[in-house]
Amino acid sequence: MAFSLRSNLLTNVRSKVVEFLKQRSIQVTSVDFVRFTWLDKKPDQEIVEEEEDDDDDDDEDAKEEEEVNYDDIPTIKPVEDGIRHLTNPTIWVGVLPETLTSTVAHESATEIHAFLDGLQVQNIDIAYRESISKFLPGHGPALFPPVEDSGVRF
Repeated sequence: MAFSLRSNLLTNVRSKVVEFLKQRSIQVTSVDFVRFTWLDKKPDQEIVEEEEDDDDDDDEDAKEEEEVNYDDIPTIKPVEDGIRHLTNPTIWVGVLPETLTSTVAHESATEIHAFLDGLQVQNIDIAYRESISKFLPGHGPALFPPVEDSGVRF
């Protein structure tokens, strides 16, 4: 139930953002809700690659002939060694290349922030990027799982 309410709120926010942008004749290609994260690498951290053993070609052929059940392979979990950084939630607006000025972007972001303040939603960044939408046949590229929830809510 909570997900449904949150999903409806995000849909309503997205619709209102698109409405604000269209009123300013901004040529929108997408409006996404994102968070960015990265891990600082330690200064002395080295990446060690495993060496392949080419001596056992027969074993390699035998492995290829085995039937693999991918459901039996455990999920690989990344090892985090460093400081994890996480940005505020961001409304990431895609616009057609060379169609948005910094002044119009600032004015529209101010209007979006005023709308979010009315919903008592704080600490949301508004970012613009140039993008062109195009259809991806099939399922498209795989998406990464969401980052850990830090308590910031829409």
